[in-house]
Amino acid sequence: CLTAGCVVLTYLFANERPLPIDSEQSAVNKPITWNDFKDSFWISPSEHHDFFYVTISRTFYYMGGSVQAFFLYYLRDVIHVDDPEGGVSLLAVLGQGFGAFMTVPVGILSDYLGNGRKPYVFTSCFVLSVCNFLLLFSR
Repeated sequence: CLTAGCVVLTYLFANERPLPIDSEQSAVNKPITWNDFKDSFWISPSEHHDFFYVTISRTFYYMGGSVQAFFLYYLRDVIHVDDPEGGVSLLAVLGQGFGAFMTVPVGILSDYLGNGRKPYVFTSCFVLSVCNFLLLFSR
């Protein structure tokens, strides 16, 4: 119902002017090819560095969150932990605790050395990745 109302409001109040047919920028004059379609998904990291960095980091962040949702089943079905809920809780508390504990000293070190925060973010992501990979071999 809400969607239908928004569609009606958009139809009534959004006044768009169509491009003239003889304009060079008109979509009517240039048909869309498969290469145009494919190229529309590419974002140049050199031209849009910040957007590319944020997109990649958010992708990995949400991928990590979705993997974490299955960690309970991994502990229960693969590693056969006696208390998988407690294991997930313990690992979450330890991870958040050490993350919070290390934030201030690493921030001070970063400000003192003046080399920015990126090396520390990349290093912490690498260490976290290695630790998560090593969990595959724990039994």
